[in-house]
Amino acid sequence: MEKLNLNVTNRTITGKKVKTLRNQSVIPMNMFGYGITSQALQCELSQLNKILPVAGTNIPITITIDGDSSGNSENICFVRNLQWDPISDKLLHVDLYQIDTSRTVTIEVPITLIGISDAIINMGGTLIQPVTSVTVQGLPLDIPTEFVLDITVLDGFDKSISITDITTDDSITLMNPEDQMLARVLPPRIEEEPVVETEDGEEELAEESESTEEGQEEQPEPTKE
Repeated sequence: MEKLNLNVTNRTITGKKVKTLRNQSVIPMNMFGYGITSQALQCELSQLNKILPVAGTNIPITITIDGDSSGNSENICFVRNLQWDPISDKLLHVDLYQIDTSRTVTIEVPITLIGISDAIINMGGTLIQPVTSVTVQGLPLDIPTEFVLDITVLDGFDKSISITDITTDDSITLMNPEDQMLARVLPPRIEEEPVVETEDGEEELAEESESTEEGQEEQPEPTKE
């Protein structure tokens, strides 16, 4: 996929004063990682709105720090945490984790299901997906953006998709148990007729009992001549 880039600047405003940045549509950020000192950064909200939905937490972003005099103006990072306003749902803060591209990382990769299952369309089944992501290990730039699985193979209620059905490069290791189920189709639920117990101890269907009672009419007493 296309390389993701963010242009950021060093941030001098900290603490409660960062509210002034947000009022200008600038979001405070922090970048930290293995063997580096945490850096206070800031970025235009318009940039983040384009990049964050695509990057998620498993796609690396190249962070370019404008005016950085350290000689390391480009940094490969994952999004580690996003802070949102609980009332307005506006983005408040972004944490970035800088990575060493030569060191193995452990990260969650989402699962996307595609296709049409005959067991759903023609048999009335219901698709279940117990997990929506799997854990993988590998070099940061080798991590896939997602795993796409075709549910067309689920053409019966006895079929399922598990971890072993995921195809990966040799550089990627799946950490989930091999027999872990990822998707299957459940048969439609059949509701049984409720039963009631009569005074004689016999069981009858509730509907039959009700219809019998409704059909009974009081017989008039015989007239005396």
